[in-house]
Amino acid sequence: MKLKFILSFFALLASVLLAGVALLTLPSLFNTLKNTFSLITGNGENVEADKVIGWLIYWFTHISMVVVLWVYGRKWLKESRT
Repeated sequence: MKLKFILSFFALLASVLLAGVALLTLPSLFNTLKNTFSLITGNGENVEADKVIGWLIYWFTHISMVVVLWVYGRKWLKESRT
């Protein structure tokens, strides 16, 4: 019971920290989306496709980690209180 509470606390803390980092690096996300759009439309002659794909994978992983840590942190917190 105590372990679930500690795990939930760290999961929620990590989720909040990752969300804060995501908010601070929002211009990078918009730049990545702009480069992705220019690659799809064919106007991205000077954009390196491997970097764009790498940044897309990074952002997908980052946002997924925020959501997963938040969901499990809340779930474990509810279980530890009952």
